[in-house]
Amino acid sequence: MLSVNHLDVRFGEKHLFKDISQRIHAGDRIGLIGVNGAGKSTLLKIMAGVSACDDGVITKSKHFTVGYLPQESSALVSDNTLYQEAESAFDEILTLQQEAEFLNGQLATTDQESELYAAMVERQGELQHQLEGHDIYTIRARVEKVLLGLGFKLTDMEAPVTSFSGGWVMRLMLAKMLLVSPSLLLLDEPTNHLDLESLTWVEEFFRTCPGAMVVISHDRTFLDKITKTTWELSLGRLSVYKGNYSYFIKEKAERRIIEKGAYDNQQAKIKQTMRFVERFRAKSTKAKQVQSRVKQLDKIDMIELSDDEQQIRFTFPPSPPSGRDVLQIEGLSKSYQGRQIFSDVNL
Repeated sequence: MLSVNHLDVRFGEKHLFKDISQRIHAGDRIGLIGVNGAGKSTLLKIMAGVSACDDGVITKSKHFTVGYLPQESSALVSDNTLYQEAESAFDEILTLQQEAEFLNGQLATTDQESELYAAMVERQGELQHQLEGHDIYTIRARVEKVLLGLGFKLTDMEAPVTSFSGGWVMRLMLAKMLLVSPSLLLLDEPTNHLDLESLTWVEEFFRTCPGAMVVISHDRTFLDKITKTTWELSLGRLSVYKGNYSYFIKEKAERRIIEKGAYDNQQAKIKQTMRFVERFRAKSTKAKQVQSRVKQLDKIDMIELSDDEQQIRFTFPPSPPSGRDVLQIEGLSKSYQGRQIFSDVNL
């Protein structure tokens, strides 16, 4: 479906990606992980076509579609209501439907023997073929189902998009992407703005949707539930693990032991060689051997240990004893753009 071919990106001396090649197939469920700064979001943007790369690095199958949800987004500029904006995911299909309805009306008043009539019939056939399988008469039900699943209420449907906060706008963008149902979903922290109820709904939706997906998430439980393969970015390389996040943790530990053994052996050989070079560098009788050892060092493909997630440890100092009343509230009210959140709170 989508291939990454010899992707190589560096910033100065730092290699972000070192000759990465990988493929995504239909139905793949991939969790993309790595320490902060490893390049996860950048890789997602390159696959989505948002960030430029050299020709031929990203190749896609014919009629292949990609949906990309960034981690954060600027405010959605729209004069639409919530429902109208979500329904715009079907704009292409609705436009075809309007054209089909217009043609049906025109055919009734056009001479059946004319060339125009034949051309209109041919176009009508093309439209019907394109509309097949889209089930346009259930669009409203599908839009409402997704919006309600993501935490919106029926009373929100006619509210203007501009009345929603950034977190809810991100939910709206996710809703539009789910409604479009592209061949591949590229999702950067899609659960950041979801409450528990919406998160449960999204997990179930992802488990049953037909398309492939690549997901970046710090929610390990979420990754365990929806992914079947794990890609790890570390030191510019992409490693593949044939399982979810829990599988990755176990397999990573086993690979780490092997990797550390190979690293230690290589370092021991390098030190041994360096000792020989330093010891006999000044002796003319050993000159050829010294040069030979130096050349061996130059040719060594150095083993790098992959990045580890650092554990954060901190403590809170004991707090001084408080007074009898820690906090006192009297007559507190809050409203937001005409909506009363609470009023006359006493605590």
